[in-house]
Amino acid sequence: MNIKPSSILLLSALATASPAGAEAGENISSIEQIGADQTAEIVQQGANPMNDARLRQSGAGNEASLTQDGAETANRARIDQDGTANTAVIGQTGVSLSNEAEIVQTGQHNSASVAQSGDGNANIAAILQQGGLNSASIHQHAAADPAIRRNIAAISQNGDGNSADVVQDGTGHEADILQDGSGNEATIKQSDSDQQAILNQFGDNNSWTIDQSGPAGGLTVEQFGSGGGVIITQF
Repeated sequence: MNIKPSSILLLSALATASPAGAEAGENISSIEQIGADQTAEIVQQGANPMNDARLRQSGAGNEASLTQDGAETANRARIDQDGTANTAVIGQTGVSLSNEAEIVQTGQHNSASVAQSGDGNANIAAILQQGGLNSASIHQHAAADPAIRRNIAAISQNGDGNSADVVQDGTGHEADILQDGSGNEATIKQSDSDQQAILNQFGDNNSWTIDQSGPAGGLTVEQFGSGGGVIITQF
């Protein structure tokens, strides 16, 4: 899979943060499905030191849902889907130490969504898609100490339908979208206050929007090729 370096770094950070094994009071869940008409759901709740969930699907139908809600908890979630219809949802809420979510999809219909909210120090999310109709969305909201809270998002899409979305609320934002092929569309919206945004598009129909509100700022945009289209607003 052709993944941009920033996504690799983010994936690396998520991987190294994962626990080697369960300790007292932790919720550790794992599901693997191989075969045709899959569907899977993991729900983790409670005041635990950690909620950690992994869900892997390979085969035809695919669908996956992963929900984490806790108090004083580190929420970590990953969904891998390899093979055709694909759909994935991760939701993380609660007064958490951190929310970390990752969705990786390879093969055909694709669709992915991450929603992170609640009082927490960091929301970190990555969506990686390759092949087919694609669509991705990350929404992050945090309400912790502005000195330390971060919203960090990365989306990478290579192939066909494409569409991407990042919406962030709160302080200390970062956002990152790369699209490399065919349909393309991308949106980054960030609200007060530290915003940064990077949006790269290289192929075909293109269309992008960056909306930042501030006092801070920061912006990088690249586009090579085809349809074009631009809206940028910064205050």
